[in-house]
Amino acid sequence: MKQTARRSVLISALAISVLLAAGTIVLVPAAEKQATTKGSPQNEFPFDQVGTVTKHGVDTCMVGVNYELHSNVKAPLQKTTHWLVATSRSDMAVLGKASKDGGLVRVKGTMMINPEHCQWIAVSNATPVKKS
Repeated sequence: MKQTARRSVLISALAISVLLAAGTIVLVPAAEKQATTKGSPQNEFPFDQVGTVTKHGVDTCMVGVNYELHSNVKAPLQKTTHWLVATSRSDMAVLGKASKDGGLVRVKGTMMINPEHCQWIAVSNATPVKKS
């Protein structure tokens, strides 16, 4: 009788812990989704700059970064480097050609910032700039 009671208590405790774990798993993604939905406008900014392009090397912060844009910011003319994530084949072709020949490129897109404070540019359009 004691073993049966212990078994039922053990099974009940196991069932309760499984239900609590399942509830936690279901609630956490919903909370994360709600947090990212509220925070996403603060973490996305329009981007439009001209600069030179180089290939991006291996990085621990961001996977998927193809190229880097090196540009001069107007105010104190400081050099900046932005990581570019291009998904379009035509944009990747323009960026690849510019990285080989050193030409200027205008990059338009959205600056993204994730919770780990990594930032990158989701490229929506890359066009070569003709030197005048």
